[in-house]
Amino acid sequence: MKAMTLLKKIMLVEETGQYKIYAKTGGGQIGNGRMLGWYVGFVENRSGTHYFALNLDGATFSDVKQRRIDVAKIHLNQAGVL
Repeated sequence: MKAMTLLKKIMLVEETGQYKIYAKTGGGQIGNGRMLGWYVGFVENRSGTHYFALNLDGATFSDVKQRRIDVAKIHLNQAGVL
């Protein structure tokens, strides 16, 4: 349990009265010169724990940097998780 407590402390990116998002971003260049961005993690809310993973690409890292988080949150909202 100590490892999970530490993981949650490190990965907590957003907390409201309704949910907590624990997540990690990442990215890099893919073969055709485009950039890859990903956002993975889990959300805890009143109904339980919900895991997610998002992977997208763009022409530059600037294209994917914030969009990966925004797109993930849009889908989590649509799924009723947030």
